[in-house]
Amino acid sequence: MLISSLRKFAIVLPALLLLACSASNTRKIQSTTEAPSNTPLHPEEVELIEESDRFHQQMVKKGLIYRNNDISLYIDTLVDKLLSEKVKATTNLSFFVTRDPSVNAFALPNGNIYLNVGLVNKVETEAQLVFVMAHEAAHVVQRHSLKERLNRQSTVVGAHFADFLLGGIGLSYIAAISDLASYSRELETEADEKALTYISKTDYNLESAVGTFNQLKEVKHQKAGTSIWASHPDNVARLAHANKFIETKAFSAEGPIVTSPTFDEIKGSLTEATVKMRLRLRQYQLAEETCQVSIDIHGESAMLSAYIADSYRLRATNPNAAAKEYAWLYDKNLKDVKAEFTAKKDDHLQKANRSLPTGSCSG
Repeated sequence: MLISSLRKFAIVLPALLLLACSASNTRKIQSTTEAPSNTPLHPEEVELIEESDRFHQQMVKKGLIYRNNDISLYIDTLVDKLLSEKVKATTNLSFFVTRDPSVNAFALPNGNIYLNVGLVNKVETEAQLVFVMAHEAAHVVQRHSLKERLNRQSTVVGAHFADFLLGGIGLSYIAAISDLASYSRELETEADEKALTYISKTDYNLESAVGTFNQLKEVKHQKAGTSIWASHPDNVARLAHANKFIETKAFSAEGPIVTSPTFDEIKGSLTEATVKMRLRLRQYQLAEETCQVSIDIHGESAMLSAYIADSYRLRATNPNAAAKEYAWLYDKNLKDVKAEFTAKKDDHLQKANRSLPTGSCSG
C-alpha cells in the first residue's frame, strides 16, 4: 500500500511542481512600464505577438477594419490625453475601429486595441469611451495575455492532475480548454483599476466614466454574454468595486470633461453604419433600438424612420431569423418563439408601413 501511494505521489509531484513554478513565473512578470528596456520577451509572449499579427492581417484582409480618417484622428487625440508619455514610450499601442455592431472592445498582446463600431456608437459620453480605451490599454501594459497564457498552462496541468484522480474521464480537461478565451476576474479587476488610475490623471469625469458598467448591455437578461462590455455577469460588482477604488485612492470623480461636440459627431456618424451592420446580421430589434436612441437624442429623422420600417419588414419576411435574435436577447426557447414570430408576420408588415419608409436601406 505504501509503495503504491509513493508511486502515485511520484506521478503527481511533477505536475504540482509545474503548477507552483508557473504561478511563480506569472507573479514575476513586470508591466511594460516597469520592465527594463533590454529585457528579452518571454517565448510565450513572442508566440502571442505573432498570433496577434496574423489575426490583424486577417482582419485587414477581410475588410473588418473601419476606415475613417476623422474617427482615427479623434481616437488619436483621446490617446494623447489619456496615456502618459511613459506608457506611450514603452508600449506599442495602436487603436482600430472594427466593422462589428456588437458592444465590445478587445486588446491583443501585440498592442493592437479594437473598438467595435457598435461600442463607439453605444457609449453615452466621451468619458465612457475613454474608460473602455484605458481598460484595454491596461491589459496590454500589464501583459495580461502572457499572464493568462501561463495561467492557462497551469490550469491544463491541474486538469490533467484532476483527470488522473477521476480515472481519466477527461471532463475537467475539456472544461479547462473551453475557458481559454477569457481573462480571469482578477485580471479584469486589475485592468479596471489601472484604467481608473490613468483617467484620474486627466480632466475626465470619473463618475461618468464608470457609468459604462450601467448602460452597455445588449441582452435583456442577466446571464453571461460574449462581451465583457455588453453583458458581463459581474458588471454590478465591478461598478461597486470601481467606486470603492476611487474612494480609497481619493481620486476626484468630478473632473470637468464629460463629453465633447466631437464625440457627439463621431457617435452620430456611426449610427447609420451600426444599423446597416445589424440589419445585415439579422439583428432587427437591435437595429430598431439603435435608431430609436438616436431619434430620442436628436429628434425625428426620415432616414432612421426608414431603417425602422426595414427592421419590421425584415422581421416579417425572415421570421425564423427574427425569432433567433429574440430568443438570444430574452433567453427564450427558440421553438416557442419561432411560432410566435411566424404568427406576427402581418403585424410586422403593418408596423413597417406606419414607420414612414422612404425606400429600403437594409443593404
